Amino acid sequence: MISTALAPSESTNRALAVTDLHFFRALFAMPAFWSHVDAVGVHVFGCANPPDTLWPIKPGRGMGWTNSREFYFRRVEDVRAAMLESGHGDRQIWITEFDWATANNTPGHEFGNQVSFEQQAAYLVQAFEMGRYDYSPWVGAMFVWNLNFAVTWQNVGNSLHQMAAYGVLNGNWSPRPAYYALQQMPKP
Repeated sequence: MISTALAPSESTNRALAVTDLHFFRALFAMPAFWSHVDAVGVHVFGCANPPDTLWPIKPGRGMGWTNSREFYFRRVEDVRAAMLESGHGDRQIWITEFDWATANNTPGHEFGNQVSFEQQAAYLVQAFEMGRYDYSPWVGAMFVWNLNFAVTWQNVGNSLHQMAAYGVLNGNWSPRPAYYALQQMPKP
């Protein structure tokens, strides 16, 4: 069984959220958690930051969404560190959602306006390569979010909704560069 994944957050406003790492550490300290899961589900999104960047050691160059580790794909490394601290380094992490948004009109997701379709494609492939080569064996499955929400949102008249911006298909079902890049990516 895979645990439910948490959205990455560095919020210190407890009325709004707690940081995902605080929550993970609390879970990891519970023996009952480990008796019910085989792997830990994690969501990581890169905002406009390339997969190999991470604040503060190698921050992204985008405008905004660069000054917190929650805005980086490599946030998965922080979750891994928390697993090791808890003595459970023998379990895998499954990245159950990751992607880079492209142009959109949703407040709070403006970072996608800095990511072209071609960059989205390159970032997805690079993230998979990092999972396979840099994070092996502790990262298992990786799931791109999402395939075709652009179709749904185009059908309701908002083809630039943030959920559509993460798709690898356009609203008319035509493939984006990310679709072809994932299709052509070497598979194990």
